[in-house]
Amino acid sequence: VNPSAFSGAAVELVMDVTSQQIYFRVNDTLNDAAKLMRSDFLKNISIPEFYFDPLFDVIDFVYGGEDLKITDFLAPGLITGFALGVSITLTAVNLILERKCGLFDRSWVAGVSVLEVISSQMLTFSFLVLLQAIIISIIAIYVVDVLRKGSIALVILLAFMMEACGVTLDTT
Repeated sequence: VNPSAFSGAAVELVMDVTSQQIYFRVNDTLNDAAKLMRSDFLKNISIPEFYFDPLFDVIDFVYGGEDLKITDFLAPGLITGFALGVSITLTAVNLILERKCGLFDRSWVAGVSVLEVISSQMLTFSFLVLLQAIIISIIAIYVVDVLRKGSIALVILLAFMMEACGVTLDTT
């Protein structure tokens, strides 16, 4: 058999490394399948194994790579989880203090509707939540040095949306 006939016979893969554990599992499974094919199939047709030595070749990554740190995988979830937790806590404490001080009772007597109370809470906390989202994102990207693909504005927007969800959970 002419060895030049098998040059470039490897399967080229573009892997997604969003989850490092899944990437390693897929990589191990593909390598085990390649070993099985080399040991059984190629011996039956009398082709030397070294022709198919790199059977699977990872040429590129959709996201990430093999040299990522664990913080690059954990950071997005931690950023959004922290943003949600802080906004829920902040809004809950504010609502409890307003009720304890009697501000809600005064508002109901003055004729303020529920929609006005909820919209005032949302407007009051929107600026604070945006400021928190900016601070959390800047700390994560520039201090902790988390890998970021894309615009920092999208990272801030994601954190802001999670904090807005936390505020709405408490006001309803």
